[in-house]
Amino acid sequence: MAYSKKKTDSDFIDTKALGAAIKADDGSTRVYLITGEEDFFVNMSVQSIKKKYLNEDSISMDYVKLDFNGKAVDVEKVENNIAIPPWLSTKRIVHVNNCTFDKNAEEIEELLSKVPSCGILIFTVKDIDKRKKKLVSAFKANGITATVDYLDSDALTNWITRKLNAAGISIDPISCESITSRCERSMRLITSEVNKLQLYCEGEGLTTITEDIVELVCPPDMQGNIFKIMDAVGQGNPAAALLQLNNLINLKEPPIRIRVMLTRHFRQLICAKELGDARELASRIKVQDFQARKLITQANRFNMDRLIRLYNVCATQDVEIKSGKANDQQTLESFVIMACER
Repeated sequence: MAYSKKKTDSDFIDTKALGAAIKADDGSTRVYLITGEEDFFVNMSVQSIKKKYLNEDSISMDYVKLDFNGKAVDVEKVENNIAIPPWLSTKRIVHVNNCTFDKNAEEIEELLSKVPSCGILIFTVKDIDKRKKKLVSAFKANGITATVDYLDSDALTNWITRKLNAAGISIDPISCESITSRCERSMRLITSEVNKLQLYCEGEGLTTITEDIVELVCPPDMQGNIFKIMDAVGQGNPAAALLQLNNLINLKEPPIRIRVMLTRHFRQLICAKELGDARELASRIKVQDFQARKLITQANRFNMDRLIRLYNVCATQDVEIKSGKANDQQTLESFVIMACER
């Protein structure tokens, strides 16, 4: 079997290389370890393996999914399932999902070497402790290890643009960023929203998507509005900050959620101020590239002491509101006005 292993972390291949590996596999791969947060691509990868080796008439017999709900793998259960020969398919596939490897790593290492030639064992987990070098090595020695990450902002923009262009609809990069911000990089959500936009344009006879159309059709951009509030705060403009805050409240966003988002945003700004590099920030706090660049720009409008002070006030007020000592919306408005003071 020939394919290129594009290195990511600890020699785990990336999404693109995983797709190529599945396509090029000659049937000799018996184990897949697929890690990562992007469920959309994890599921696509599993579906590709199933489509390649399972007979449609016997999927219920030749495929089993064992979900361990964040608990340790029941090795005996997995071993008993993978030992069953396929019914009508080329392979029998056992899919182990959402498990941990903390308690029985040695048993799993032994299990990986016992997968029969007529079987495929797929593990899908959010993450694996890379310090468990022996376990990771066992996965590599017996099959393919991959990390499926969220696409970066440029890749998402390109995907949205190509998808809509194929339907005869144009969209600018800023509107693309607005979509990805609302969906927090989830391809599942992005696909759903792009399909909605396409249907809306077809129904209205439109060939161009603008920010106004995205605003009309898609869910509220909570993160985008928080950025606008903080832009106004950084400029010392309380009227503009309150206008953006009221926009969120008018959209029926609970004040408590707005406060949580503001607290989180101040925490991100503190990280941005400390790091000073957008690429490192995006990697460290898991945000999109364009959001990291915006955070760096915003952080430059504050000194570190002011950011820490505002973060502490926001967090303290959250405790007071939860204990019933203050009115949520009024306290939030007062905080925004105070934050604008230089």
